[in-house]
Amino acid sequence: VSNRTRIDDVTVVTDVSDTNVDVSVTVVVEADDAGALDGVCELTLTDPTGVPVALADDAASRSVRIEDGRGEVAFQFTLTDAHLWSPDTPNLYALDVTLRNESAPLDIWSHRIGMRTFRVDGTRLLLNGEPIIIKGVNRHEEYPKTGRTHTASLLNTDLDLIEWLGANAIRCHYPNHRELYHRCDERGIMNMVEVPLWQ
Repeated sequence: VSNRTRIDDVTVVTDVSDTNVDVSVTVVVEADDAGALDGVCELTLTDPTGVPVALADDAASRSVRIEDGRGEVAFQFTLTDAHLWSPDTPNLYALDVTLRNESAPLDIWSHRIGMRTFRVDGTRLLLNGEPIIIKGVNRHEEYPKTGRTHTASLLNTDLDLIEWLGANAIRCHYPNHRELYHRCDERGIMNMVEVPLWQ
């Protein structure tokens, strides 16, 4: 495809106060063409029960100017009475970002996100303003018969064992397959992931 225009990165930051959440979404767009292009980024958000969240016009759609192959647009909105994410209630919202020109969608990015905020207060770790105790395990992506290749069944067995132990967190020594993170989000298991090239 020539002159491909795409969503390169999406960063979501959530700031929880009681059951209200300030949400910031930054979208980076890239294009193969070094010239100037105009597009529109649209957000849709669906709550954990499948109900679409009504967003103000400026929080649902913004123009983006792409110059020298790159553009960026930021959205901000507040959710009231949000379904918060925690190990006990792993609520996930569905966020969809669509990049379009005047005639058609150019790219779509979809992800499930949890509304949560971690903070350190002295010697306490707070999740959504409440103290939380980390009960974690180390995990390597390696199996006796398949080596570093996992199957859905093996991944589920690992997570079942981790929950059976009473743990609520995993320390990954290197970036794991993204499916692990999706399943941990669903189950309410926290992750601490070391950066690549940690050795």
